Order: sequence, then structure tokens, then C-alpha cells
Amino acid sequence: MKERITHAISILNSLAMGDLERIRQHLQEVGASLAAGGEAELAEMLSEAENALGRGDAPLFRKRVQHVVSRLGHLR
Repeated sequence: MKERITHAISILNSLAMGDLERIRQHLQEVGASLAAGGEAELAEMLSEAENALGRGDAPLFRKRVQHVVSRLGHLR
């Protein structure tokens, strides 16, 4: 579990760069992993981040991603 959380944090922290489709893929990948690991609330936050990205709401996107990273840090 610790390795999965560390991997998720690593991916989420690298989202500042890249094309939008790649960022969406990473959000979906981590969201699916979190949902499978019983963290549905965090997966939902990543879904909200993805929606914010689609609307061009960068501040909300960043806020949601950073909140998930923070919560994952506490789970380690």
C-alpha cells in the first residue's frame, strides 16, 4: 500500500507539465488506483480536478490535486 501511495504522489506532483490528454490520463490512472484501494473520496476529488482542467479552471485543478497529495501524504 505504501508503494502505491508513493507512486500516486509522484504522478500527481508531476502534473504541472505535459499536454492536457496526458494529464487527464494520469488523473484517471491515479483515480482508478485510489478507488480500487478504498479511497473513493480522493478519487472523486481527482475527478473534480479533471473537470476543472477541462473548463480551464487552473486554480481549482491545482487545489484539488494538492489536497489529494496532502491527504495521501498522511496515509503513508
